[in-house]
Amino acid sequence: MACNPEGAAGSCFRCGPHSPRICCNLCSPLAFGAYSVEFKQPSHGPPRSSIKGFKPTSMTEELKIALQDWRFSSAVQKYGLFPIKKNGSQFFLSDITIDRLVICASAQKITSVDSILKETDFRPDLIPEFSQGLLDTLHKHFPLPPPKPVEKDVNKGTRVYNCRACGQPGHTST
Repeated sequence: MACNPEGAAGSCFRCGPHSPRICCNLCSPLAFGAYSVEFKQPSHGPPRSSIKGFKPTSMTEELKIALQDWRFSSAVQKYGLFPIKKNGSQFFLSDITIDRLVICASAQKITSVDSILKETDFRPDLIPEFSQGLLDTLHKHFPLPPPKPVEKDVNKGTRVYNCRACGQPGHTST
């Protein structure tokens, strides 16, 4: 089939360039409405602790290896062995999150489920099922310090004066 050069502007109707029916969003603003995407500013979570001067030790390296083992076994428990062997377990708990957990555990910042959510990017949908195992692994390597005993001040509100001469409480020198 031969070209017909008698079309508009001397071009063929079949093989020549055609002008589009809709050229841009300025000429036809309603034509592109289905393709628009509304941008939402991401919300920020609670501020994380600033831990300065972290130095890796053999204890932190052991914790990192234990967390990687826990990650693999927990990911297999959740998704099965085949997807984990094929894709890896990093989508369950990333290496960056493991590093953050090690730093926070060494500084005694991870004490509860709330502190896991505050300090890391651990997926909130996995918290109910896996938070206790994660806390157990962390506290096995870096146990929490014993709680400080609460001292009751019996004389709260009354000031005890010390003697300037002898240093004993209860009287003052005059």
